[in-house]
Amino acid sequence: MTFHLALALALSGAEVFPTVHRHPGGEQDVLANAYLIELESGVIAVDATMTVAESAKLRKELLSLRKPLLAVLITHGHPDHYGGVTGLVAGENVPVIASREVDRIIRRDDEAKGRALKAAGIPWVERRTFPSRTLADGESVAFGSVRFTVHDAGPGESHADSYWTMEGASKGAFIGDLAMNHVHGFLADGHSGAWLKKLDGIKSSLRTAGTIYPGHGEPGGLELLDWTKAYLEAYRRNVRDLARGQPSLSAEQEAELSRRMAVFLPENRVPQFVIRSADAVAAELARSRGH
Repeated sequence: MTFHLALALALSGAEVFPTVHRHPGGEQDVLANAYLIELESGVIAVDATMTVAESAKLRKELLSLRKPLLAVLITHGHPDHYGGVTGLVAGENVPVIASREVDRIIRRDDEAKGRALKAAGIPWVERRTFPSRTLADGESVAFGSVRFTVHDAGPGESHADSYWTMEGASKGAFIGDLAMNHVHGFLADGHSGAWLKKLDGIKSSLRTAGTIYPGHGEPGGLELLDWTKAYLEAYRRNVRDLARGQPSLSAEQEAELSRRMAVFLPENRVPQFVIRSADAVAAELARSRGH
């Protein structure tokens, strides 16, 4: 669908599908986005928030669309993206789809993540809903005239990242946490170098993909990948400067890192990620220095 046709339909009052509804999570859900993609015959969700309360809000938004939930697509295995699937599907027999590697990481790490969140007082469901269908890299699923294709990206923001491209009357890419928009990044899984190296390739592959829908922050264009690259470079540069080859930072160094990254990102959204990621990146840089 061309821009002019879409504009004409919008001005005429005609419904245009697919329509992407963004659900930004609250502070306890670290501002994680979930998306409800409204088609003519139903709704596709991409990710599903984390906490019981936020997934209930997402479920309420789904019900307001008055269409059945056809599937849930998962981008990666961090709790703020799959933890709310149970609340979203609410017992319905809805396929939950992920790449094979993302599914493996979710199942491998879920118990440990559950213990950590419980210790932190974050109320997510006791029984999580795992993917019921897995796809190979580049494999697609279609719902009517809209096709979703999963792209494995390997370790980056998480231990196994993927993104989904959407093709139909309009295009889009649900990039997960491989790109963010003016929100602090989570680098604590220790793959910041690999993440940084793959951004140019991902950007090249998405040149005709349409709108980029990130896991945190507002949707945009390819500039989201440029911003993410600049963020990772700044974070790694500051950790390298402060750690001076050591695999961890002192409390004073962490405070200085937080100050510097707040200068880089004045909005300072999800600032807890800065300190949570510091030692993992320091250790990553120390290992690379020793090789």
